[in-house]
Amino acid sequence: MRYNILILFLSIGVLASAQNWALINPTYKYNYSNDGTDTISNQIFVTHVDTLGVDSFRYELNKIARVCDTCSSIAQILLLNQPQFMERRVNVGPTIWHFHDPGSLVILPQAGIGETWVFDTLAAITATVTSVDVAQVFGNDEQLKLISLSTGDSIVISETYGLLSWNGRDLIGVNGPDLGSLTPSLEEVYPYQAGDIIEYSTFANEFDGTWYYNGYGSNYKFTFGDGLPGTGSITFTGMRITNTWAWTTHSFEGVEIGAHNFQVSYDNTWIAGPQELPWALLATSYPGQLVRSQRDLTYGVDTIACIAEHKIDSLGRYTFGCRFIPYELGGSSPFGGNLINFDPALLESADPVPFIIESSGGDLGPVQYAAGVGLEWLDAGYFERYENYILTGAVINGDTIGTVHSDEYLIGLSVEEHGVTSSVIIGPNPASYFIQLSSATPNSIYSIFDLNGRVLATQKIRSTNERINVEQLQPGAYTLKVDGSLPQRFMIIR
Repeated sequence: MRYNILILFLSIGVLASAQNWALINPTYKYNYSNDGTDTISNQIFVTHVDTLGVDSFRYELNKIARVCDTCSSIAQILLLNQPQFMERRVNVGPTIWHFHDPGSLVILPQAGIGETWVFDTLAAITATVTSVDVAQVFGNDEQLKLISLSTGDSIVISETYGLLSWNGRDLIGVNGPDLGSLTPSLEEVYPYQAGDIIEYSTFANEFDGTWYYNGYGSNYKFTFGDGLPGTGSITFTGMRITNTWAWTTHSFEGVEIGAHNFQVSYDNTWIAGPQELPWALLATSYPGQLVRSQRDLTYGVDTIACIAEHKIDSLGRYTFGCRFIPYELGGSSPFGGNLINFDPALLESADPVPFIIESSGGDLGPVQYAAGVGLEWLDAGYFERYENYILTGAVINGDTIGTVHSDEYLIGLSVEEHGVTSSVIIGPNPASYFIQLSSATPNSIYSIFDLNGRVLATQKIRSTNERINVEQLQPGAYTLKVDGSLPQRFMIIR
């Protein structure tokens, strides 16, 4: 439920006495919406405080990352440490609020009705107080002040909560006193109690650009005991059963030679957060934050990042993912990308950072966390690599989600039951305008990737001998991945 700020002022007259108008409490987090819904588009909080006088302070505010859509460059440009709508810094005193770096905006909280001043000192925009009255804010009577700008825009400030409305953004919640729409705590994202169960299936593979493939993965089930909160993670005690596996395949002239190995292990801890889960920091992020992750489930370097996006899904759950970043592939229709490849040494740089998009994704990108269950899925492709991490089942407070297998089933999983087979045959290979899949399973899904790991086509298989039109693809090397089958490389030659 959204806590609306009532801007319909009550007709009780003007309060003439001076008030102690507060802009921001440095221990709170202020949540704003830019679309009139419960979705938090911006979160503002103080990261550093300097004392300027007896009752005056300079607050450093949290920053965001964004893609530059006006930069003149053949590469896409990532702008780090960017200001939100309250700028990077604000000097706060009893009679003036000065928002600056890079702009220079002034609000006089003690100004009375009819008083005018220069609001934007760079653009010469003026501000005038047009009304001071009382309305309901988060269920309580609150003194409000309506400030009209010479541009036709307006600002509403409150005595207790500072900026209620500004630049198309409305305050919808405050973390701290926990009012209105809130970002969930880590304990709310992972609300597991003793006796709860969670089960995941993981997979990652890579190929060398010719005919060599290797992959690894696991199925694991954890039964929870107690949880110990840490910094950005929770360490749960309990019992975990893990069935891990790995395979290598070298294909040459249609002959595949595979080797597989398995290991069943038992453990008594599970960490909700780094480094147990991919993109774990999304669960403690704020909208617009640059969040980094490892490249795959076990190996890789910390050079992948995304811009955090928060949403409320159709079930009313608070979800975390990656902001949709469009790109074009070969002049065709725009695809969606979310993962960014960049030099982490440039994280504190003031200069624009070039990047490339390595993965296609949907509305919340290739990964989703949800309050109440934690990580739900990861499904991402990179250059000659692919990985997924799927929540297959859980028991939370007595409610079952998906499928939770018995311990005996997980211990006894075979190669085929892990979904690692090579039954699907591609022909002709090389191909010209079509490929034929033999021994395919109807209703399974196939995907075609380019050498950058971008998904070019995804379709349901209709028959055991499926004909796929590849006329739209340019000559070159591609990878076909079918559910339950090893990825296979094929060529298009014309």
